[in-house]
Amino acid sequence: MAVRVRMVMMRVAGVRMSHGGKVGRVPGSFRRSDQGWAAPFPTPPSYLSAMSTPAVPASRTFGQKVGRFTIRLLLLALAVLLAWLLFIYFAVYSEGSRSGMVIKLSKRGVVFKTWEGQLNMQSFGAMDPSGASLNEVFNFSVQKGDGVLYRELEEASLSGERVNLHYVERYARLPWRGETTYFVTRVERNGAPAASDLDKSPVGH
Repeated sequence: MAVRVRMVMMRVAGVRMSHGGKVGRVPGSFRRSDQGWAAPFPTPPSYLSAMSTPAVPASRTFGQKVGRFTIRLLLLALAVLLAWLLFIYFAVYSEGSRSGMVIKLSKRGVVFKTWEGQLNMQSFGAMDPSGASLNEVFNFSVQKGDGVLYRELEEASLSGERVNLHYVERYARLPWRGETTYFVTRVERNGAPAASDLDKSPVGH
């Protein structure tokens, strides 16, 4: 009985007796401190130690720095190119109107089909070296998809009446939009046939 009580007391104290008679502490047993008996501090697993240690980022090599700089430069160049295309496509350089007779309308192009036209402005009093009346021709384009405006120009061309064309001038010519930088936006029809070149010339009076 006394031996059993002694073994219990040794276990509580965290001491065990080996077969060789040596005394040692029982794993997981309580330990004695100045504040009393306390549970032992278990050793943390190896994977927890690896997670708690912050990883030191590896320094970038010269090739990686050059690659990142090249990518940023290409993105900047792409953004500048996109902004330039949007500017020349939507920006308006000038607005105005010209009067005359529509003498030609056509839809042409090798790859991109666009609507093109010509306006004979019949400059009053202008003479060429041979003495004939000089007619100034204004080349214009019609925005693709504006079928109503194109049909109105076609009717004015067939009737031979004098019209006023309101237009906007773009900064650059784009092949998929038109052959010129002048785009007609509105047509004002007078309803009367245009006067002949003889009536416009001072020689005829």
